[in-house]
Amino acid sequence: MSVIPYVLFLILVGQGGCESSRKDARGPVFRNEPSLRVEFSNSSGIEIECSADGNPPPKISWQTKIGVVVKDIPGLIQVRADGTLVFSPFSKSDYKKDVHDTVYQCLASNSVGTIISREVQVRGVMNQYYTPQILDGFEVKGNTAVLKCQLPFFVKEYVTIDSWIRNDGRILRSAENKVRSFTVLRSGELLIHEIQEKDSNWSYRCQTRHRLTGEMLMSAKSGKIIVTESHSSTLPRITFHQAQVQIEEGTSAQLPCVAQGSPPPNYRWMKEGSDGVLRPMKTDRRIWVSQGILNIKRASRLDAGKYQCIARNSIGERRIESSLIVTAPLTVHLLPPYQVLNIGQEAVFNCNFTGYPVHSVTWKKDRHPLSASSRVRFLSRDVLHISSIRREDRGMYQCFVYNDLEEAQGTAELKITDVTPIFISVFPDHTVYPGDHVSLQCICTGNPVPTVTWYLDDTIVTQSSRITENDYVSETGDVISFLNITDIHIEDSGEYKCHLSNDVGSVYHANRLNVFGLVFVRRMQNMTAISGEDLIIKCPYGGYPIKGTRWLKDSSYLPLNHRQKINHGGILTIQSVEGVADEGEYSCVVSDGNGNTATGSTYVSVVVSPVIDPHFFRDSVVTDEGLRTKFMCVVVKGDPPLRFHWLKNDLTFLPNNDTVVQMFDDSSILTFNKVSSSDRGRYTCIASNAASSANLTTQLIVNVPPQWTVEPKNISVVLGNTIWMDCAAVGFPAPNILWKKMIYTESTAGDFTYVHSSPRAHRYNNGTLVLSDVEENDSGSYLCQASNSIGTGLSKIITLKVLVPPRFKNPYQSKTVTEGRNISIACSAVGEPPIIIQWLRNTTLINDINNPRYSIIETSAKLQTHSEFQASNASRNDTGIYTCTATNNIGADEAVIRLTVQGIPDPPSNLIVLNVTSRSLTLHWKIVNNGNSHIIGSIVQYQTHSGTKWNGHTSQLIISNADSVATLRGLTPITMYYIRIIAENSVGKSKPSDVLEAMTKEAAPSASPREVHVHSSGAQSMKVMWKPPPKEMRNGIIIGYYVGYKTSATQDKFILKKVKKSPKEQQSTYITGLQPLTEYDIVIRAYNSAGTGPESSPIMGKTLETDPTSAPTFEKRETDLPFYKNITLLISIVMSTVVLIIVVFIMIVCFRKPSGNSEENSDYENRKDILMVKDLSNQISIKAIKPSLYSCQLDCKEDQPESYTYIDEIPSLQEKT
Repeated sequence: MSVIPYVLFLILVGQGGCESSRKDARGPVFRNEPSLRVEFSNSSGIEIECSADGNPPPKISWQTKIGVVVKDIPGLIQVRADGTLVFSPFSKSDYKKDVHDTVYQCLASNSVGTIISREVQVRGVMNQYYTPQILDGFEVKGNTAVLKCQLPFFVKEYVTIDSWIRNDGRILRSAENKVRSFTVLRSGELLIHEIQEKDSNWSYRCQTRHRLTGEMLMSAKSGKIIVTESHSSTLPRITFHQAQVQIEEGTSAQLPCVAQGSPPPNYRWMKEGSDGVLRPMKTDRRIWVSQGILNIKRASRLDAGKYQCIARNSIGERRIESSLIVTAPLTVHLLPPYQVLNIGQEAVFNCNFTGYPVHSVTWKKDRHPLSASSRVRFLSRDVLHISSIRREDRGMYQCFVYNDLEEAQGTAELKITDVTPIFISVFPDHTVYPGDHVSLQCICTGNPVPTVTWYLDDTIVTQSSRITENDYVSETGDVISFLNITDIHIEDSGEYKCHLSNDVGSVYHANRLNVFGLVFVRRMQNMTAISGEDLIIKCPYGGYPIKGTRWLKDSSYLPLNHRQKINHGGILTIQSVEGVADEGEYSCVVSDGNGNTATGSTYVSVVVSPVIDPHFFRDSVVTDEGLRTKFMCVVVKGDPPLRFHWLKNDLTFLPNNDTVVQMFDDSSILTFNKVSSSDRGRYTCIASNAASSANLTTQLIVNVPPQWTVEPKNISVVLGNTIWMDCAAVGFPAPNILWKKMIYTESTAGDFTYVHSSPRAHRYNNGTLVLSDVEENDSGSYLCQASNSIGTGLSKIITLKVLVPPRFKNPYQSKTVTEGRNISIACSAVGEPPIIIQWLRNTTLINDINNPRYSIIETSAKLQTHSEFQASNASRNDTGIYTCTATNNIGADEAVIRLTVQGIPDPPSNLIVLNVTSRSLTLHWKIVNNGNSHIIGSIVQYQTHSGTKWNGHTSQLIISNADSVATLRGLTPITMYYIRIIAENSVGKSKPSDVLEAMTKEAAPSASPREVHVHSSGAQSMKVMWKPPPKEMRNGIIIGYYVGYKTSATQDKFILKKVKKSPKEQQSTYITGLQPLTEYDIVIRAYNSAGTGPESSPIMGKTLETDPTSAPTFEKRETDLPFYKNITLLISIVMSTVVLIIVVFIMIVCFRKPSGNSEENSDYENRKDILMVKDLSNQISIKAIKPSLYSCQLDCKEDQPESYTYIDEIPSLQEKT
């Protein structure tokens, strides 16, 4: 009998004993998953932790991306017992790319399954000295200046700009961007806004921080802003922007846009909607534009997209596009994280992830990629469905989510609700007599449903007419099994075993059925024991009653040594079997109480288990593709016959044309005649004999020279766009992809230099080179080189052609032409031919065919196209904005030329008088058209009123600037002037404007009355006579006079008498109320509406001693009527001492006072009311006098002095209602 069933029995019982711990088993879950990127300085080294929870505690290991297990390399790398991957500090000579710059993954495994971490890009960086540099910035006054801190390419990835320091000690950081005068971008650039001349006084240094070492460095030299003045208006030109800005959700974004122009441009931002339409940005407290920078606080996914900056001034506008990429950290939760299902059910896993963008999702089971099948389906990229699950579906599932920046994974466990068979009820020992019947019963449960097998002394019971076996499953799922034996015979006695088994495990229950009768021992099978292991031998006896059992070896009773044990049931156990000592015949002797005995024997052969020599079977074998190699599986210990079996990656290995498996008595050789990359993997040799089996596994590492998977090709890109230059190769180890660019120098025809990562150039791990915001100098020859130290490597030279849309070097020009001369303006566009150039004037297309004055001449040479627009006999109508548009298959550009045709100005217009005085006139005029040239002055010509409106006697006032206001001074009062204006620019003088007539105001008389005479007319009166001042010095119309008198030789003030002007040349008045025989000084001053003139020289007069006969005097009375006044003159006749009374005839003549109007004057001459008074009545009524000022004269017939007086002005009367 073979010993193997007994061994299996022990194993199965052991499994049953571990059932409780297996129920509590949980798969591994990362507690501390390594970061996606780990960078460290060669001077410091680093420790990368990886830990996981689970039951039993998971074992942590590391592998490279291609699956090679990471092993310790003294002085470089070590995997500690706790799973930490340790990189030691290293020198330049110790640097190994496959150690210090490669991708690692952490694995956590236990009995439930295996999980694998995301890829960890580890990079050890050599410390290198560097010096930040700053270049001076040149900028036009009023614009924004940009200073950049230049870093060498080999440290750009690891160095950040910490701050800027001004020469006055002020530290500028991005956190202080609340100040409007400057901005420090997160990328490190310093923007100084609205620069003025004073900004040239400042100098700046930048301070950097190495993020791996923490080292701080300051630029050795400082940079400054050179501020220049613009002497003409220019179109804005974008000088700085960032084509792509990437931020994490919830942080702030800055999209810079810096343009140079004169005048300085204003900025406006647009965003492209989902429909492709650009819409103005709505600003608020979260989104605002400051100095051209679009600021977005707490950015969200909705803020991502394409933005367009518009820089505009009075000349025109320029636009530039920027993309904002908003990312959110990827997190993955695989739900449900733990499922317990029965075999045959279905499982569904949902990969719930947050973060964006998400480019791909993959699934793995127990670290291996999970593929779709008839049972395993992906309902979507994030839903896994497994139908009719099997036991092999149990284990650990992972969902991996990727984008260009990172990856994340979630873990879930699928547990099958398998239960090792469990006995609910078992049969006891039975003792019966021959002819009786017995029923042995086992009730059990388990998942899957257990299979029940009945044994008699370890031999399966054979059913017969007497012996039957019945099984069924109850409603509760329990399995009930019966072994029924009728008409029992003595040979039915022995040990009966009820054996339960399912996919999970097996258990059994055994008890004896004793049948009264003679003792016997069944025939025993020979056995094979394994050297060094324990052997158990049972004695298959029957009959009843039994007195005892004894064991003999080669006729010697046992035990013979400490390794041999016999228990009460007669079972012999030999511990640590030895080949020579324990091999032989063993017999068991069973006796009853009546002296009867029975004997059974078996021969035990001791065999040795195979042992494979590890010297010939190393852990790994490294070879190059195409070479020959062998795996030798040599058994150094173990009994023949030996059997060999080969596995590849845990599956049976099937040889092909290039592989041969050779079998020998004690070895097997697997030969690879020509190793290929497909042969790479884990190979296991299993050597077995009758005793057991042994195995060893080796890793075949095939060094494969690089082979193109994506061979680079010539490619073209439009200027300013982003280009992806693909270059991918496979091989082992994974090839290192390098890009180089051909650089031409004076000494060489062309050398290749490395293309290093920069803000515009990025090399991905798959070999793709991405150039963003492509410039013209990016064009040329590029070399992609793939090498892995196997063979000579691969290389391919490609040409990158930068397709240049038309571009004008001088996008804005100004030109001035004198009227009447010929026009010639030109533009030159550089770009991919053919370039089509068109001319527009004020947005209207110019057609030289339709206008004989126009001609367009165009020439082309290589990448440049030159066009010249000509027009003859320029006129001011030709002034305008001329646009030269250049278009090719790639894009378009335009150049703007402001053409100014200059001529003499148009005559000034709208000449008006703003202010008038007696001696000045303030004038204002307009110049509607200055002839497209600044007015440099104006000439004001004026002359007095004369018979002809304009003659040669002209005065002029020259205005030396562009003022349109002038004041003429030193004019003559109340004089009419003719005035005209002539404007002047750099070309010449305009024609005179229309003539303006303007009169100055009156002035006080500038001369005193002349020919003053005084006559004594009585003891108390004197008559004063005079003539008005000279006409040219009256400065207006004389209204009246002030006659002043005072006693001579005194300091008294003059007593003034106001006298109205008489229409006659000769003026006179009486001064009354004087002292008799007294001398008086008399002066006279004329006055008009503007004031009083100078007084005449004093003249002396003297009153009479007594009065002569008085002339009649009169006074007035007035009576108001509705529209007129009645005037009554009261006449007093004072008779002299003449005795003879004479009848006096009195004539009264009333004149209407002239008003200065010519019509009034004529009325003055014609209107006279003459009344003759023939009696001595002392009153006369004058009726129906119109409202005016009247002068009445009383004239006596006698030769008496005239007496004058004035009636005061009669005001206009309103109509009474």
